[in-house]
Amino acid sequence: MNGQEALERSFDVGTHVLESERKRLAQYDSLIRKLFYACEYCDGALIQLANCIVCKRAVVRKCVRCNTELCVTHTMCISTTQPKHANSFGAGDSS
Repeated sequence: MNGQEALERSFDVGTHVLESERKRLAQYDSLIRKLFYACEYCDGALIQLANCIVCKRAVVRKCVRCNTELCVTHTMCISTTQPKHANSFGAGDSS
C-alpha cells in the first residue's frame, strides 16, 4: 500500500466516524427535547394542557412559541378504563 492509498483509506474511516458522530448527536438532541419538553419544530417550551385520568401524565402539550399541539395516547390507560365484560352479566339469566 503506497502513501496515497493509505491517505484515501484514512479519509474514508474519518468520514465514517464523522457520520456516526452526527447520528449520535442527532439522537442525543432528540432525547434532550423529549426529556425537557421542547417543541421538535422550534425548540419552544411545551406547556401541559390535559392529563390522563388513569396515570395522571400529560397527554396534551402546546408549544408557547409556534402553538403546535402534541397529543400522546396511552393505550394501556385507555384499555383499563373500558368495561371488559359489559354483555356477560344477565345474558344467561332466565329469571
